[in-house]
Amino acid sequence: ASYSPGGTPPTVKLVYSLVADTWLHVRFPYLLSGTKFAVLQVVDDYDHIVVCDTGDISSQTVLTSGSWPVSSIVSYNAADQDIFFLWKKENATQQILYKVQMSGGQAPVQLSPTTGFYTASFSASGDAYVLYYKGPNTPTTSFWLTTARDTESAGAFPVSATYPSFVLEDNKAWEAAVAEKAMPSKKFVVIEGLDGYQYNGYLLLPPEFDPN
Repeated sequence: ASYSPGGTPPTVKLVYSLVADTWLHVRFPYLLSGTKFAVLQVVDDYDHIVVCDTGDISSQTVLTSGSWPVSSIVSYNAADQDIFFLWKKENATQQILYKVQMSGGQAPVQLSPTTGFYTASFSASGDAYVLYYKGPNTPTTSFWLTTARDTESAGAFPVSATYPSFVLEDNKAWEAAVAEKAMPSKKFVVIEGLDGYQYNGYLLLPPEFDPN
């Protein structure tokens, strides 16, 4: 609200409150439809998506759960009321694009066509996006639609409830060039530390490595 000296002070309304015994992560809300907004909030020790309502401070709907955190909310499609987000659902070495309905009650849907590490850049309306596959295999960049535009596209690309338009970069030439070289292989490992926690890592093994 705007305010000028001598004018009527604006009305301040509390719409979201969070209290902890230790510290809090300060995050800006992601505005949705109407009076709704989404925040990343610690739920059972991990960051998850919670939808709140400016009209009712007690209204909170938790949309995700599990023992791995949501990385970020990346877009919202008001027409379908879908929230798009990046989630390290399986482990810390992977980051997958998902969508979930703002109203809750439904399981999140995976949009990334494979496992791996992904990022995404969405259009302003949330009806299209560029998906970046970062690895561990050959990086690719592709353009996707969040809903089918016509019967032909729906029949041709029925992948994870989304419909890709075209591949922007498949890096096939780079992949072929690398295949001609004696490159090290990568092996992912999980190591248990002296503190009892598990740590992710990987080994770079020489070509034709014999573990024996």
